[in-house]
Amino acid sequence: MLKPQLVVTGHASDSLYTSILYFQKKNFPGTPDGYIRPTGPTFKRLVELSTKAAAKPAPQKGQWDAVATPSVNAALGKGLADDSKLDYAEVVDIVRATVTDGMVTAFELDDLITIANTSRTLSPTSKKLITLFVGDEKKKWLGIGPYDLNSDHKPRGSLQIPPGVVSQIPPPARQDKGLLV
Repeated sequence: MLKPQLVVTGHASDSLYTSILYFQKKNFPGTPDGYIRPTGPTFKRLVELSTKAAAKPAPQKGQWDAVATPSVNAALGKGLADDSKLDYAEVVDIVRATVTDGMVTAFELDDLITIANTSRTLSPTSKKLITLFVGDEKKKWLGIGPYDLNSDHKPRGSLQIPPGVVSQIPPPARQDKGLLV
């Protein structure tokens, strides 16, 4: 078995010398000399590279990379933030996030289906909620979007009752513990 060469101050092994030459060729065009001097350019470059912040690693492919719409992505992130699981209330919030502006796009529906098909922690009830919502919306419009969920009805409180009608309606009888009041 071969023993590694002992390090002698001021002398480099053949492999170290080759590595120094390689480093100098890559970083300094011209003629490399194979030496590292404390005030020389090779030493300064080594220090510069050793103190430079490491590049961030490429993000790993995640379970939710296919979710592309901002509304679903934000609600999904919020739902997963506490325990990395989606409970029924969080799924309701995700569905609600798609309808906040009264319009649901086909892309949002696709993202909801991705959640239903991809989640490992989704309860059967939550999965059914998503599939029923998506199925009902796509069925209404034959699979093309965006889907307008705005109501044509007047908002609550805008009902106008003609004068005099209220006085003609008798108040309902109220029962409290079997007593007519």
